[in-house]
Amino acid sequence: MISPSIRKPIEELGLHGVLRALETQYSSNEFDDLTYEERLEHLFITIVEEDRNRAMTRRVKQARLRFPNACTENIEFGGERSGHKKLLLSLLTGNWVMKHLNAVITGASGTGKTYLANAIANALLSAGYKVLYYRLDDFFKEAYKKQTLDQYANFRRTLLKTDLLVLDDLGACELSAEQIEILYCILEDRYAECSTLITSQIPFQDWHAFIGSDNVADAILDRIIHNAHKLPLHRKKSMREKFGKIALEEDLKESKGE
Repeated sequence: MISPSIRKPIEELGLHGVLRALETQYSSNEFDDLTYEERLEHLFITIVEEDRNRAMTRRVKQARLRFPNACTENIEFGGERSGHKKLLLSLLTGNWVMKHLNAVITGASGTGKTYLANAIANALLSAGYKVLYYRLDDFFKEAYKKQTLDQYANFRRTLLKTDLLVLDDLGACELSAEQIEILYCILEDRYAECSTLITSQIPFQDWHAFIGSDNVADAILDRIIHNAHKLPLHRKKSMREKFGKIALEEDLKESKGE
Protein backbone atom coordinates (compact mmCIF):
# COMPACT_ATOMS: atom_id res chain seq x y z
CA MET A 1 0.00 0.00 0.00
CA ILE A 2 1.26 3.47 -0.91
CA SER A 3 1.97 5.50 2.19
CA PRO A 4 0.15 8.86 2.61
CA SER A 5 3.49 10.70 2.61
CA ILE A 6 4.10 9.47 -0.96
CA ARG A 7 0.51 9.58 -2.21
CA LYS A 8 -0.16 13.20 -1.18
CA PRO A 9 2.61 14.94 -3.18
CA ILE A 10 1.89 12.75 -6.21
CA GLU A 11 -1.77 13.77 -6.09
CA GLU A 12 -0.88 17.44 -5.56
CA LEU A 13 1.32 17.33 -8.66
CA GLY A 14 -1.50 15.73 -10.63
CA LEU A 15 0.66 12.72 -11.53
CA HIS A 16 -2.24 10.29 -11.60
CA GLY A 17 -0.49 7.99 -14.07
CA VAL A 18 2.43 7.63 -11.65
CA LEU A 19 -0.01 6.85 -8.86
CA ARG A 20 -1.77 4.14 -10.88
CA ALA A 21 1.55 2.57 -11.88
CA LEU A 22 2.73 2.52 -8.27
CA GLU A 23 -0.56 1.00 -7.12
CA THR A 24 -0.08 -1.75 -9.71
CA GLN A 25 3.41 -2.46 -8.39
CA TYR A 26 2.25 -2.55 -4.77
CA SER A 27 -0.75 -4.80 -5.50
CA SER A 28 1.04 -7.44 -7.62
CA ASN A 29 3.59 -10.02 -6.53
CA GLU A 30 5.18 -10.08 -9.99
CA PHE A 31 7.18 -6.95 -9.12
CA ASP A 32 8.67 -8.33 -5.87
CA ASP A 33 11.87 -9.61 -7.46
CA LEU A 34 12.48 -6.60 -9.72
CA THR A 35 15.34 -4.23 -9.10
CA TYR A 36 14.80 -0.54 -8.37
CA GLU A 37 15.73 0.32 -11.98
CA GLU A 38 13.28 -2.26 -13.37
CA ARG A 39 10.48 -0.90 -11.22
CA LEU A 40 11.35 2.61 -12.37
CA GLU A 41 11.35 1.44 -16.00
CA HIS A 42 7.87 -0.05 -15.57
CA LEU A 43 6.72 3.20 -14.01
CA PHE A 44 7.89 5.35 -16.91
CA ILE A 45 6.66 2.93 -19.60
CA THR A 46 3.20 2.94 -18.02
CA ILE A 47 3.09 6.73 -17.92
CA VAL A 48 4.25 7.07 -21.54
CA GLU A 49 1.63 4.55 -22.71
CA GLU A 50 -1.13 6.37 -20.85
CA ASP A 51 -0.07 9.68 -22.38
CA ARG A 52 -0.05 8.13 -25.85
CA ASN A 53 -3.49 6.61 -25.32
CA ARG A 54 -4.91 9.93 -24.12
CA ALA A 55 -3.40 11.72 -27.11
CA MET A 56 -4.84 9.10 -29.47
CA THR A 57 -8.29 9.42 -27.89
CA ARG A 58 -8.09 13.19 -28.27
CA ARG A 59 -7.01 12.97 -31.92
CA VAL A 60 -9.82 10.52 -32.77
CA LYS A 61 -12.41 12.77 -31.12
CA GLN A 62 -11.14 15.85 -32.93
CA ALA A 63 -11.02 14.02 -36.29
CA ARG A 64 -14.81 13.46 -36.26
CA LEU A 65 -14.63 10.52 -38.64
CA ARG A 66 -17.84 9.25 -40.17
CA PHE A 67 -16.70 5.67 -39.55
CA PRO A 68 -14.47 5.87 -36.44
CA ASN A 69 -14.05 2.08 -36.42
CA ALA A 70 -13.02 1.80 -40.08
CA CYS A 71 -9.98 -0.43 -40.31
CA THR A 72 -7.68 -1.95 -42.90
CA GLU A 73 -8.81 -5.49 -42.07
CA ASN A 74 -12.17 -4.78 -43.71
CA ILE A 75 -10.66 -3.46 -46.94
CA GLU A 76 -10.96 -5.84 -49.88
CA PHE A 77 -7.85 -6.12 -52.03
CA GLY A 78 -9.20 -8.70 -54.45
CA GLY A 79 -10.69 -8.29 -57.92
CA GLU A 80 -10.04 -5.00 -59.64
CA ARG A 81 -8.52 -3.59 -56.44
CA SER A 82 -5.64 -6.06 -56.49
CA GLY A 83 -3.78 -3.73 -58.84
CA HIS A 84 -4.14 -0.92 -56.30
CA LYS A 85 -2.96 -2.92 -53.27
CA LYS A 86 0.55 -1.44 -53.27
CA LEU A 87 -0.83 2.11 -53.40
CA LEU A 88 -3.42 1.36 -50.72
CA LEU A 89 -0.78 -0.01 -48.37
CA SER A 90 1.41 3.01 -49.09
CA LEU A 91 -1.43 5.40 -48.20
CA LEU A 92 -1.88 3.58 -44.89
CA THR A 93 1.75 4.20 -43.88
CA GLY A 94 1.51 7.98 -43.94
CA ASN A 95 4.79 8.57 -45.77
CA TRP A 96 2.89 10.65 -48.33
CA VAL A 97 1.62 12.90 -45.54
CA MET A 98 5.17 13.46 -44.32
CA LYS A 99 5.97 14.66 -47.86
CA HIS A 100 2.82 16.90 -47.96
CA LEU A 101 1.35 15.02 -50.92
CA ASN A 102 -2.36 14.58 -51.60
CA ALA A 103 -4.69 11.70 -52.43
CA VAL A 104 -7.81 11.42 -54.56
CA ILE A 105 -10.24 8.50 -54.33
CA THR A 106 -12.90 8.33 -57.04
CA GLY A 107 -15.68 5.90 -57.82
CA ALA A 108 -19.43 5.51 -58.16
CA SER A 109 -21.73 5.58 -55.16
CA GLY A 110 -21.29 2.47 -53.03
CA THR A 111 -17.74 1.61 -54.06
CA GLY A 112 -16.46 2.25 -50.52
CA LYS A 113 -14.74 5.61 -51.00
CA THR A 114 -15.79 7.04 -47.64
CA TYR A 115 -14.96 3.88 -45.70
CA LEU A 116 -11.57 3.63 -47.34
CA ALA A 117 -10.83 7.30 -46.62
CA ASN A 118 -11.80 6.74 -42.97
CA ALA A 119 -9.64 3.61 -42.72
CA ILE A 120 -6.67 5.58 -44.05
CA ALA A 121 -7.44 8.39 -41.61
CA ASN A 122 -7.61 5.92 -38.71
CA ALA A 123 -4.25 4.42 -39.64
CA LEU A 124 -2.71 7.89 -39.68
CA LEU A 125 -4.31 8.80 -36.35
CA SER A 126 -2.71 5.70 -34.85
CA ALA A 127 0.63 6.83 -36.28
CA GLY A 128 0.31 10.16 -34.48
CA TYR A 129 -0.94 12.41 -37.28
CA LYS A 130 -3.65 15.03 -36.78
CA VAL A 131 -6.66 14.44 -39.03
CA LEU A 132 -9.92 16.29 -39.74
CA TYR A 133 -12.79 14.73 -41.67
CA TYR A 134 -15.62 16.66 -43.34
CA ARG A 135 -18.30 15.84 -45.83
CA LEU A 136 -17.77 18.65 -48.27
CA ASP A 137 -21.21 20.19 -47.70
CA ASP A 138 -20.57 20.20 -43.93
CA PHE A 139 -17.17 21.75 -44.55
CA PHE A 140 -18.75 24.68 -46.35
CA LYS A 141 -21.36 25.06 -43.59
CA GLU A 142 -18.54 25.22 -41.04
CA ALA A 143 -16.69 27.80 -43.16
CA TYR A 144 -19.82 29.96 -43.46
CA LYS A 145 -20.38 29.74 -39.71
CA LYS A 146 -16.81 30.84 -38.98
CA GLN A 147 -17.18 33.73 -41.42
CA THR A 148 -20.38 34.86 -39.69
CA LEU A 149 -18.68 34.73 -36.29
CA ASP A 150 -15.59 36.53 -37.63
CA GLN A 151 -13.53 33.40 -36.89
CA TYR A 152 -12.65 32.43 -40.44
CA ALA A 153 -8.97 33.35 -40.15
CA ASN A 154 -8.65 31.17 -37.04
CA PHE A 155 -10.49 28.38 -38.87
CA ARG A 156 -7.94 28.46 -41.68
CA ARG A 157 -5.06 28.46 -39.19
CA THR A 158 -6.57 25.43 -37.46
CA LEU A 159 -6.75 23.59 -40.78
CA LEU A 160 -3.08 24.41 -41.40
CA LYS A 161 -2.20 22.65 -38.14
CA THR A 162 -3.97 19.52 -39.42
CA ASP A 163 -1.69 16.99 -41.10
CA LEU A 164 -4.49 15.48 -43.18
CA LEU A 165 -7.76 17.12 -44.19
CA VAL A 166 -10.32 14.68 -45.61
CA LEU A 167 -12.99 16.27 -47.83
CA ASP A 168 -15.58 13.66 -48.67
CA ASP A 169 -17.92 13.53 -51.67
CA LEU A 170 -16.90 16.28 -54.04
CA GLY A 171 -19.54 16.47 -56.75
CA ALA A 172 -22.54 15.41 -54.67
CA CYS A 173 -23.92 18.93 -55.21
CA GLU A 174 -23.10 21.76 -57.56
CA LEU A 175 -20.63 24.29 -56.12
CA SER A 176 -21.50 27.97 -55.85
CA ALA A 177 -18.95 30.63 -56.78
CA GLU A 178 -18.44 31.33 -53.07
CA GLN A 179 -17.81 27.66 -52.31
CA ILE A 180 -15.33 27.40 -55.17
CA GLU A 181 -13.48 30.40 -53.75
CA ILE A 182 -13.39 28.85 -50.27
CA LEU A 183 -12.09 25.56 -51.67
CA TYR A 184 -9.39 27.36 -53.61
CA CYS A 185 -8.24 29.35 -50.57
CA ILE A 186 -8.03 26.26 -48.36
CA LEU A 187 -6.10 24.27 -50.96
CA GLU A 188 -3.80 27.24 -51.55
CA ASP A 189 -3.10 27.42 -47.80
CA ARG A 190 -2.31 23.72 -47.64
CA TYR A 191 -0.30 23.36 -50.83
CA ALA A 192 3.17 21.93 -50.04
CA GLU A 193 2.41 22.46 -46.32
CA CYS A 194 -0.15 19.76 -45.44
CA SER A 195 -1.98 16.90 -47.12
CA THR A 196 -5.54 16.72 -48.40
CA LEU A 197 -7.57 13.64 -49.31
CA ILE A 198 -10.61 14.17 -51.52
CA THR A 199 -13.21 11.58 -52.46
CA SER A 200 -15.56 12.06 -55.41
CA GLN A 201 -18.04 10.24 -57.61
CA ILE A 202 -16.64 12.28 -60.50
CA PRO A 203 -13.49 10.96 -62.25
CA PHE A 204 -10.68 13.39 -61.53
CA GLN A 205 -10.21 14.08 -65.26
CA ASP A 206 -13.74 15.58 -65.25
CA TRP A 207 -13.22 17.86 -62.24
CA HIS A 208 -12.35 20.86 -64.40
CA ALA A 209 -15.69 20.71 -66.18
CA PHE A 210 -17.53 20.19 -62.88
CA ILE A 211 -15.93 23.22 -61.19
CA GLY A 212 -16.73 25.26 -64.26
CA SER A 213 -14.82 28.51 -63.76
CA ASP A 214 -11.78 28.05 -65.99
CA ASN A 215 -9.22 30.14 -64.12
CA VAL A 216 -10.26 29.00 -60.65
CA ALA A 217 -10.62 25.40 -61.81
CA ASP A 218 -7.09 25.50 -63.18
CA ALA A 219 -5.82 26.91 -59.88
CA ILE A 220 -7.65 24.31 -57.77
CA LEU A 221 -6.53 21.36 -59.87
CA ASP A 222 -2.98 22.68 -59.94
CA ARG A 223 -2.92 22.51 -56.13
CA ILE A 224 -4.55 19.12 -55.62
CA ILE A 225 -4.19 16.85 -58.67
CA HIS A 226 -0.60 17.17 -59.84
CA ASN A 227 0.92 15.96 -56.54
CA ALA A 228 -1.85 13.52 -55.63
CA HIS A 229 -1.95 9.74 -55.49
CA LYS A 230 -5.00 8.77 -57.58
CA LEU A 231 -7.08 5.76 -56.61
CA PRO A 232 -10.06 5.03 -58.90
CA LEU A 233 -12.44 2.42 -57.50
CA HIS A 234 -14.54 0.32 -59.86
CA ARG A 235 -17.13 -2.15 -58.72
CA LYS A 236 -20.16 -3.62 -60.46
CA LYS A 237 -22.07 -4.09 -57.19
CA SER A 238 -22.52 -1.42 -54.53
CA MET A 239 -20.69 -2.07 -51.25
CA ARG A 240 -23.85 -0.85 -49.48
CA GLU A 241 -25.84 -3.49 -51.38
CA LYS A 242 -23.31 -6.16 -50.44
CA PHE A 243 -23.16 -5.33 -46.72
CA GLY A 244 -26.89 -4.70 -46.61
CA LYS A 245 -27.51 -8.21 -47.94
CA ILE A 246 -25.13 -9.68 -45.33
CA ALA A 247 -26.89 -7.76 -42.54
CA LEU A 248 -30.33 -8.99 -43.69
CA GLU A 249 -29.13 -12.60 -43.90
CA GLU A 250 -27.67 -12.39 -40.37
CA ASP A 251 -30.92 -10.89 -39.10
CA LEU A 252 -32.92 -13.78 -40.59
CA LYS A 253 -30.58 -16.32 -38.99
CA GLU A 254 -30.99 -14.66 -35.59
CA SER A 255 -34.78 -14.60 -36.02
CA LYS A 256 -34.77 -18.35 -36.75
CA GLY A 257 -32.50 -18.99 -33.76
CA GLU A 258 -29.69 -20.43 -35.87
